[in-house]
Amino acid sequence: MRGTRGASPLLNTIVTLVALAFSLACIHLAAAGTTLESLAASMQPGTWVAVPQTNIDAVLAHGSHQGNILSFAMAGKWDATSHRLHYLGGDNGEPASWQVYYDEATNSWVDLGLTRFPMVQGYDQLAIDPANRELYFNPSGMDPGGPRIYRYPLASNGPWNFLSQYTPPGYINVTQGVDWFDGPLNGRTSSALAIYNCGATGGEVALYDPAANQWIADMTGFGGNSTVHCFLKYSKAHNVAILGGGNDNGRKIWRLNPDRTVTEMPEAPVEVGIQRANVVADPVTGNFLVMGYGQLWEFDPRGAGTWLLQTGNRTPPRGVGNPGYPDFNGVISAGISNYGVVAYTTCRARICNMYLYKHTAGGNSSPRPDKTHRIGSITAMASRPTVVAASSPSYGLEWPGDGSVRRMLYWHNPFPIYDATYIFKVYPRKKTSGPYRYYTTFFWGNDGSFTRDGGNANTYYGAHPYPIPAPSGPGQ
Repeated sequence: MRGTRGASPLLNTIVTLVALAFSLACIHLAAAGTTLESLAASMQPGTWVAVPQTNIDAVLAHGSHQGNILSFAMAGKWDATSHRLHYLGGDNGEPASWQVYYDEATNSWVDLGLTRFPMVQGYDQLAIDPANRELYFNPSGMDPGGPRIYRYPLASNGPWNFLSQYTPPGYINVTQGVDWFDGPLNGRTSSALAIYNCGATGGEVALYDPAANQWIADMTGFGGNSTVHCFLKYSKAHNVAILGGGNDNGRKIWRLNPDRTVTEMPEAPVEVGIQRANVVADPVTGNFLVMGYGQLWEFDPRGAGTWLLQTGNRTPPRGVGNPGYPDFNGVISAGISNYGVVAYTTCRARICNMYLYKHTAGGNSSPRPDKTHRIGSITAMASRPTVVAASSPSYGLEWPGDGSVRRMLYWHNPFPIYDATYIFKVYPRKKTSGPYRYYTTFFWGNDGSFTRDGGNANTYYGAHPYPIPAPSGPGQ
């Protein structure tokens, strides 16, 4: 079937395809998970696990006051495409915020250096637009002109660009709570940047639409004292955000609804906010996890809102730390949507670590889209595989049958097909859209010139069974 339609269109002839028998070696492709992926996959609901680290102290543990750049901070932001955890922050006395990220592929931290933002602490001022892969940062400070919004495109690795400034009607304090509200938002926009100005007496939430470069809402007077060290966290599963906490509203919680109203919720059982209990949305249930003071609470924001203390194995290990009194450890959290877990990164002075917590079963289990697996001299790369059923083994080589994925597996500079033996097991799946509904296509091509090897077409051309009757029949 080399370069042709093949001699037979029968589906059952390639349920197991033994192809290209050229006699040198048999290579079996199997995906080996990253450290983060493997640990997450091994976890049972309600358990914690430490993630072994290499250079975390070298990147995070510096500064002359707290000894690390996680002090006075709450959150990192996970990019589910590159599988990197981003953070901006610094220690008192440093000249500006540092920009760093954790890279899943290497299980290490990368220091991008100092930013131009002079108020160094991270607080809760970083957000990510997951669809467009853009970071948003609202630097802390008491600019009388109001919050200044900067954007950082991850696809191009920056740079930071100023977008807009909002002048609030009331007092603005040194910190705000910021997150991306993925929407929809009352028909006005699909998503927006949400900013909680807890400095305003009675509270204020502003919404900014970067696509239109417009401030689209300003909600005030829902409650609360003028304060600092507050937070705002969004839940994709429930399409709501919760906000509150801080120095003078320690246990107060409000809910930002998709119709752009704000609802008071039951008070938290512990104080929340910066240098208080940490708040993050669980990527599977969408409920909020509140961790601090040696406790873990779950908050379900639906309806009137309910709090539930997590006990037993769900209690945070000592290594996770306590962001509140009396320890004031530097702790940031982020939902890892690819694996259905939450990552907590903690620094005690100059000693840092990372833990994963799995709240419930389920969630995605997709490997890194640019993950490489090296077997001998071959590099196999999985390109945005879809998720298979949780009960079935997944090797990162499953794709939809609708024709949307064109390149599924490829090699960089493979050795010639002559003479070698490749054995592939193929599970045929029918293309479900378009007039020509072919079954699984097997295609071998070099990542580069098709006629590699000195101009010789030393490359396998491809094969697939055709429907019967051709070209779009139901098969046989």
